[in-house]
Amino acid sequence: MKNKENMAQIGLTRDEAATYLGISKPSLDRIVKRGLLTPCRVLRRPLFTKDQLDALLNETNQMKGIKS
Repeated sequence: MKNKENMAQIGLTRDEAATYLGISKPSLDRIVKRGLLTPCRVLRRPLFTKDQLDALLNETNQMKGIKS
């Protein structure tokens, strides 16, 4: 079995995703509940890909008229 340092991270946990987005965990939960973000479930743990999070950021920036 490979150790964690050699394994590529496939997704971010709820805590990591909230930190990546710069929001609180309850705010992330609200975004998921509204259907704006859907986590992948791995062994019952929700994981978020950076691509999903970046897409959400780009979408919200476009709604606000901010160019990235």
